[in-house]
Amino acid sequence: WTLDKYIGDAVMCFFNAPLRQENHSFFACKTALEQQKRLRELNKAWQQKWYPEIKIRIGIHTGEAVHGNIGSSETRVNYTVIGDSVNLASRLEWVCKMYGISVCVSHEVYELQKDAFYFRELDVIEVKGRQKPVRIYQLIGAKESALSAKHLEYLERYSEALQAYREENFQKAQELFSQNLWDETSNIMWKRCKDIQEWKAQLEQGVFQMHTK
Repeated sequence: WTLDKYIGDAVMCFFNAPLRQENHSFFACKTALEQQKRLRELNKAWQQKWYPEIKIRIGIHTGEAVHGNIGSSETRVNYTVIGDSVNLASRLEWVCKMYGISVCVSHEVYELQKDAFYFRELDVIEVKGRQKPVRIYQLIGAKESALSAKHLEYLERYSEALQAYREENFQKAQELFSQNLWDETSNIMWKRCKDIQEWKAQLEQGVFQMHTK
């Protein structure tokens, strides 16, 4: 992949440019998982030195973008990518925080890589600056390693709860979400159901609107 730039505490990178790369969304997912794995190793070593735990969030989207040298030859030129696809990837990184996950991908990535990786469908949202709803997923792991029975059970329960949530059967959804006690995403969605019933949040045709970033 191409390291584009450092943005404060963030790193931006892209695949398939400047050289063409077949199946680049696969390598994006693989890279995200390897980053998470390496961070766990680093955190384990750092804890022995009493360093605080570090967490990172990753957003992945695939789509058309403009790439090239952008800027002014008189000041500064930056080889980068721009476009709606780039903006959406940035939004998905922030979405991770809202759902308590580490890696969030778009439906486009899911469709291309669902046979190679485990994903969990999270929600359908409308991100700020984009009117078209986005179906989002959590990247969990590569299918070369099987998930435990417990993990599969809570994923299935989340899927059932999400279906009830979309049918606006919020009490049933809350009951199911509450059974995934150790899953932060389920706890967040349980709170969402509560807020909707108390008129503190709302759905529009099954789509949740993100009013920040």
